[in-house]
Amino acid sequence: MNAIKKIKENILIVIVVISLILIVTIKFSPLSSIHTSQVPLISWFSYGSQLGETIYNLSYGYLISWFFYLMVVRIPELKSEKKALIVFDNSIDKIIGIMSITNNYFWIKHEINNLMDDASVSFEVEKRIKKFTNHEMNFYFQVVKGDSDKSLHYTGYYTESKFLMAQYHVIKETIENMYQTPIFNLLNSELIFTLSEINNCLLFRFLKKAEINDLNFEKIEESSEIGSALLEYYRLYKKLSELKVPNEEYTFDQQDVDCWWIIDLKKGKFRFLSREQ
Repeated sequence: MNAIKKIKENILIVIVVISLILIVTIKFSPLSSIHTSQVPLISWFSYGSQLGETIYNLSYGYLISWFFYLMVVRIPELKSEKKALIVFDNSIDKIIGIMSITNNYFWIKHEINNLMDDASVSFEVEKRIKKFTNHEMNFYFQVVKGDSDKSLHYTGYYTESKFLMAQYHVIKETIENMYQTPIFNLLNSELIFTLSEINNCLLFRFLKKAEINDLNFEKIEESSEIGSALLEYYRLYKKLSELKVPNEEYTFDQQDVDCWWIIDLKKGKFRFLSREQ
């Protein structure tokens, strides 16, 4: 749907450019004073001035129509999208943050360089990640706001399975709550579509199935589908980050520290601990 809309908008712009060229050529260029009888190849055509006038009027009319489209439809639409994005700013930031933690955890754990080309990343992920475990993650990450506000966080008691299940519930609940807000449909159509893709992604379908069947992650057999699900999740994260630049920056340098914030996704809270505790 969004691809079709982009194609239509690009076609409109191309027609605008062509219309401008025709208007300038017919009315304001040296060619406007040349009669068709003076041009050897079309000297037989005696209605050049009438045709030129018709094309000029059509081009001029299209430009006026396009101008009114901008003023009445497109500009108000962009303003509405901007207002809606402000309302959902924190919700989308939360989704981007949680997704970035998951992606970077698995990439760092399995020594996958996400700066490689797409084909290489796909190969490495599907080759190396075939199973989730119940081992504690022991993963640090930093949240940066502005130039100086930086806080260090730690996944705390979370195992891979607990963290994945917790983020599944938090992200789905966040998106479902957004769906129920009347102005949700005012968001950019590509952003709406991407959130819908995240809500129904392979990883979440896998986690839903595991929850319904009360599956033990340790007993689930190795499968390349795990890597495929994480790869799709990573691509959706990148797509969402491009559509909405997050207010917070997450960094993932793993290091020994004296204190940290333990995250609890379900409660949406952080608990401060020191190394002594």
